[in-house]
Amino acid sequence: MSPNTRVRKKQMSIKLPPDIEQKIRDAVESGEFTNTTDAITGMLRLYFQNNDVAKLQAEIISLRNDVELLKMRSEYFEKKLCEVTVNTKR
Repeated sequence: MSPNTRVRKKQMSIKLPPDIEQKIRDAVESGEFTNTTDAITGMLRLYFQNNDVAKLQAEIISLRNDVELLKMRSEYFEKKLCEVTVNTKR
């Protein structure tokens, strides 16, 4: 793509429920956002960040469960090894 080529962004049109529209207007009127586009963009960024965090938290929980399972297996095999060691010394 040459430097003079413009990338045209497709404009998106969405229909929001009235209660959500009002919350966005309230956020803009309170000065939290400069306009509705900034408000929607900010809110969606927050949603996607939270979604990413939730995925990471789920992955951490899964890894912790795997570690616990490995510990239990290790303890089981250690116990069996001790039993075998004791039985072979007799």
